[in-house]
Amino acid sequence: MGLVTTLKRLALHYEITRPAQREDADFIVAGMATMPSRLKSFHKAYKSLIRQVDRLYLYLDGHQTLPEIVKGEPKVIPIFADQFPGLHANGKLLGLVLEEKPCLYICADDDLYFPRGVIGKLRHVLAQYDDAAIIGLHGDTLARPLKRYFEGGSMSGTYQSALSADEPVDVLGTGAVIFSRQQLQFDVRDWPLVSMSDLGLALEAARVGLPMISMARRRHTLISLGSRQADSLYVARQRDDSYQTRLGRILLELKEGDCFCFGGQLPLKSLIEAYGRE
Repeated sequence: MGLVTTLKRLALHYEITRPAQREDADFIVAGMATMPSRLKSFHKAYKSLIRQVDRLYLYLDGHQTLPEIVKGEPKVIPIFADQFPGLHANGKLLGLVLEEKPCLYICADDDLYFPRGVIGKLRHVLAQYDDAAIIGLHGDTLARPLKRYFEGGSMSGTYQSALSADEPVDVLGTGAVIFSRQQLQFDVRDWPLVSMSDLGLALEAARVGLPMISMARRRHTLISLGSRQADSLYVARQRDDSYQTRLGRILLELKEGDCFCFGGQLPLKSLIEAYGRE
């Protein structure tokens, strides 16, 4: 192990022991989905996040028992996949319908490390838009016209990269986003999309006219604990992006076309059926 790698691990070990840094009085709820193959990254992601939120809905995809690190934590609401089967990564949005209190909702991935204070930064940016937006980091602006979902667009940087100014985008990565449940509420169990939480959230936002903003930030606002792992959805979906391309075209039609005026009256499944016919 090199000196630089050793120093980085020591710094992360120290940072994760520090308390949360929050100055707001909001009730903040997070949702995360994880599976056994992500146990190593999950431990760090979980410890970095739980100190900064008031409640965590944890969707356990493929787990038969509760991970040891979670046991005894009163903030955690564990949800085993057999309670709500087939959601996979979409399970991180399940807390949006299960939570009863008004809240700000955070989507968090199990392979991202949330440094102390980052949730407060997300909340601060959301407040600048009067809570009427979805704020995140990694984002994409789709090509126009859209030929392939994974080609031709522009990216507002990765979770770890810097961005000099807030940038409106078409799709935010749901590994780290915040929004107000008073502005956007839906039941992910009704989605016809499996493990396409980024596009699903973008379509829900466009349906009600809520903008997506990739926020200005310094480098390493978040820290990746794993990149394009063998079990990652990004790797799997790049093999064939025809369905994403179809949904991306619906998204652009929602945002810019004639269906915007009444898109908010249709649930996502009906909207895709109505405007997704080829």
